[in-house]
Amino acid sequence: MQVYQVGPDVPYDLPEGDDRFEWIVHYYEDGGYDGSGEAVGLNKEDGLLYVKNLGHCSCYGPFDGGMESGDKHTVESFLGHKDDIFSYDAQDEIKEKVKELLGWKAPVFQDKFSFLE
Repeated sequence: MQVYQVGPDVPYDLPEGDDRFEWIVHYYEDGGYDGSGEAVGLNKEDGLLYVKNLGHCSCYGPFDGGMESGDKHTVESFLGHKDDIFSYDAQDEIKEKVKELLGWKAPVFQDKFSFLE
């Protein structure tokens, strides 16, 4: 699994050995006793994008419950929504990296998602 960091910090409980995912893109800000951010992972088994809120306090970690505890979206659903998938303001950085990883410049994506350019 590849991990791509698009934010300033790395979550201390990043699930680097989870082979169920092709890759995970994360944006995370460590606040000392708490943190905030978002992660998106492409699941190899079902082809869905898993979106995980990384907000936490000192009682638990950003990836508690794993990626599978987040919301699941098709690529169309994920790319088609502008603002309502993410609970954190890092959506632009994350979406840009996800589009890059998906090869969104391929004709199949260009026809459906030309509004993203």
